[in-house]
Amino acid sequence: MKQTKLFIFFIPVLLFFCIQCASQKTKYIFPSALSQHKQDSLIILCEKGRLVYKEHCTGCHGIFSKGKDDVPNFSKEQIDMYASRASLRDPTNHAVMLEMPMDQLDAIQLFLLYRERK
Repeated sequence: MKQTKLFIFFIPVLLFFCIQCASQKTKYIFPSALSQHKQDSLIILCEKGRLVYKEHCTGCHGIFSKGKDDVPNFSKEQIDMYASRASLRDPTNHAVMLEMPMDQLDAIQLFLLYRERK
């Protein structure tokens, strides 16, 4: 009987946390002309970019750091300019960027381009 009461108590708590986790999932907006297969592939790359961004970029750019809860809304032009400078390994760009492999930088760029903006 006591176990049943505990079980009944924890079900709503568990559901609450599951809903919270699901609601914080990053959503992506892709061009409608992309096939579902290509969208699925892009989601994998975008999620990789989100994780790399979280690890390397949040100290300066916000998300997941103290006092900030979202990624800045970089314009497409800003992202393109950063990508150009990254591909040239421009030393005036961030020091962190110079140490990152291009596949990680590409994934971050995709994450920033396709994530749903708030």
